[in-house]
Amino acid sequence: MSDIQAVTYDDCVPVNPVASGNIWSQPVAGFMVTVAGTIQIKTARNTTPTLTVLAGVIYPIAILSVLSGGTTATGIFAFTTASAPYRGLT
Repeated sequence: MSDIQAVTYDDCVPVNPVASGNIWSQPVAGFMVTVAGTIQIKTARNTTPTLTVLAGVIYPIAILSVLSGGTTATGIFAFTTASAPYRGLT
């Protein structure tokens, strides 16, 4: 049986998807959308999956970018923690 651990986020920032490359120089701790749809992310391991996401759910996946090509979800926000702070644009 695994232990469930709570995560406290320090901040959230709005995200505008990009065509390619990284939005952040270091990964952020997770993301959320306000309108459900698909989102193509670039993970901390440089994979680029397209996920179907629900509105209002925080997805605790370390990401470097949100890619516009596979993204239909809107109202995207990135969450930061002390271990995954927002470090601005690359």
